[in-house]
Amino acid sequence: MKDNIAYTNSYELENSYKKAIDDWQHPLHRTCSRLGSFPPELAHYFIQKYSDKGDRVLDPFAGKGTAPLEAYLTDRIGVGNDASPDAYILTHAKVKPSSIEDVEKRLKELENNYDEPDIENVDEDVKIFFSDHNLRQIVYLKRELGDSDLEIFIKSLVLGILHGKGELALSLPMSHSYSMSPSYVEKYSEENDLEKPEKNVFEAVRKKADRVLGRPLKETKGEAYCEEILDLEFDEKFDLIVTSPPYYHALTYAWDNWLRLWFLGHNFKQVREKLIQTSDEEKYENYMKDSLRKMYKWLKPDSACIVVVGDVTKKVTENGEKKKKIINTAERLVEPAKDVGFETDIRIINDEVPEEDKYSDYIESEQGVKIDRILELKKGDPEETEVKTNWKIPFMSSQDTLEDF
Repeated sequence: MKDNIAYTNSYELENSYKKAIDDWQHPLHRTCSRLGSFPPELAHYFIQKYSDKGDRVLDPFAGKGTAPLEAYLTDRIGVGNDASPDAYILTHAKVKPSSIEDVEKRLKELENNYDEPDIENVDEDVKIFFSDHNLRQIVYLKRELGDSDLEIFIKSLVLGILHGKGELALSLPMSHSYSMSPSYVEKYSEENDLEKPEKNVFEAVRKKADRVLGRPLKETKGEAYCEEILDLEFDEKFDLIVTSPPYYHALTYAWDNWLRLWFLGHNFKQVREKLIQTSDEEKYENYMKDSLRKMYKWLKPDSACIVVVGDVTKKVTENGEKKKKIINTAERLVEPAKDVGFETDIRIINDEVPEEDKYSDYIESEQGVKIDRILELKKGDPEETEVKTNWKIPFMSSQDTLEDF
């Protein structure tokens, strides 16, 4: 215990989510890869521990919608917000998922009405990734898909296969998790004689839908918003917050998703202006204190706020000498959390980051996130429930129904 901070390890938690098998999660979580996401089992664990069925669960930095989806799947009302449009689309799709029948019907309509668009004016950087055949169909979907729940869901499916290495990926082979640099991909492709795939994009989206909608869904829908957290307001309060705010100094969210943002009609440079991305420690901590103040305000009395943040390594120069500085973000947020009203007895849960998730290909190995830490904050005295989840079986195996969870 240090300054009223209790420390533990995620493996030491009772019935820890670290026991979960690889395919435990619902397939909707695999709609689209995105850097900086925490595992579904982590969200599930704290939702089970600190909320009940029917409760409202918020993630104000929702990313790809992991926590809102877990809330939805466990009979809570999942509410997600993110200032990045691609994250908003993914979160919206998970709190308001469409049926496979509706998706297939709309895809058939789109395919039957397909008229080949002109791609002459498409950004040259985008053309590097796709064959003309694929690009025409992608541009058609970009033009035709609107903002209904169904069409937002189809957009999320396209985002999931827009680039990657799998059989459904529409691009030259590249990362699933982030949009790689056009110049790098072009050079690598030429050096390795890679061919741009030609596919029926409608069929690829249809197959993606089959993969993520292979298990039952619920009738209750959640809510999704696309606002900067400091501009966000809610009329109703929440029973639990589970979130992972932007990591100090580590990730470049808009650039990481520039190709997906293009598909959604956004320029990553304009989106970047809306997001917090800074190497200024004071600026970051002030931003997080303002964010914690809002979260405290949104919580009901006797509720919990779970904040997942990572240690990052920053290069600094001290007295003319270059050094590596490790920043324990969770500890740095303890005092701001207390200042805005959270209880002074705080627990930090250390959570190892898998090696493959520690940093992007373009971030040097000594930089980036080394370990995640879970900051367990409390407003009053929230009731805790024993987590009885069986982590050794898939969350939704073929014989299960949602009512079992």
